[in-house]
Amino acid sequence: MKDYVCIKIECTPDIQEILMAIIDDPVIEVYEETEDALLCFLPKHELTPAKLSEINEQVESFNLSTEITSIPYVNWNETWEKNFHPIKIEDFVGIRAEFHPKFNDVEFDLVINPKMSFGTGHHETTSQMISLMKNKEWYGQNVLDYGCGTGILGILASKLGAKSVKGNDITEESIINTIENCKLNDVSNFEAINGVLEMYEGQKFDSILANINRNVLLDSASQLYDLLQKGGHLYISGYMPEDKKLIEDTYTSVGFEILEQTQKGYWLCHRLIKQ
Repeated sequence: MKDYVCIKIECTPDIQEILMAIIDDPVIEVYEETEDALLCFLPKHELTPAKLSEINEQVESFNLSTEITSIPYVNWNETWEKNFHPIKIEDFVGIRAEFHPKFNDVEFDLVINPKMSFGTGHHETTSQMISLMKNKEWYGQNVLDYGCGTGILGILASKLGAKSVKGNDITEESIINTIENCKLNDVSNFEAINGVLEMYEGQKFDSILANINRNVLLDSASQLYDLLQKGGHLYISGYMPEDKKLIEDTYTSVGFEILEQTQKGYWLCHRLIKQ
């Protein structure tokens, strides 16, 4: 059992999701949102002076203060079970943990045990991606879930009729979580691998789902274009309105055409096509 520390960032709820996306550090195992602060839990040995300086630098731009507290071992399963609530996205998808009752008034009832991974449908980026997936033909497609997190988007693509789904993430915990969630949803055609985008070089996909963050998306534009079949669709999210022009200019410059854009809260989502 490991000892942990909690970094408490005093801020209002409307800032907390933005901070989680900006910090986005794999050493932070659990985020907890409260009425007046964002709590970041990580193993004590991971909080090096360099790591603390990095987090403080990100927080200081918001003029916020932090407080660090040492805490004993935490049962993270109990933590997320206490804070994870079912969510319904239109009449399309219901998302719940396995201990919640089944949704009977949606097209797809998905069981997602998030553990330490991102992607429960509660965040505006995930819910927008799911909404944009609703009116697209997925039957027989080969799909890539880039930065799969909990695997929720790839699992939904499989349920919508995708022939095969591949997913990757840079954190091993996310891959373990994706595999577990695939089993919970009786999805057997999802291959999840711990690794980066380069390992798919030379392969072609009919659709790519990329709910990550601004910097990764900017760096990956050309690679994502190369990985798509002609006429293939790319779904991207994880950036804010002030990044809209930069994201659009970057993706159109490599050959994508913008088909659709949505905004929810502070977050944008785009659907693009490879011409």
